[in-house]
Amino acid sequence: MKSLKKRITKLIGHILRHNSLLKRVMEGMIVGKNLVGRPPLDYFQQIMRDVDVSGYRHMKRKAENREEWRVATNQPHGC
Repeated sequence: MKSLKKRITKLIGHILRHNSLLKRVMEGMIVGKNLVGRPPLDYFQQIMRDVDVSGYRHMKRKAENREEWRVATNQPHGC
């Protein structure tokens, strides 16, 4: 599971550094009906928690600096 999280965070860093269609799709909002109850963590919230950043802009800034992103993604995190 740890190697999967590591691969996902590396991929997110790669996507956020480039101005591509995939980045625009990932940043888009999903339109639809809101569910009742506590909302589940979305994909970016999970990644932000794993990389230990406070918001999407902070995660994006960190991803643009490759060294800083590598340090953040190599930190041990709870499963």
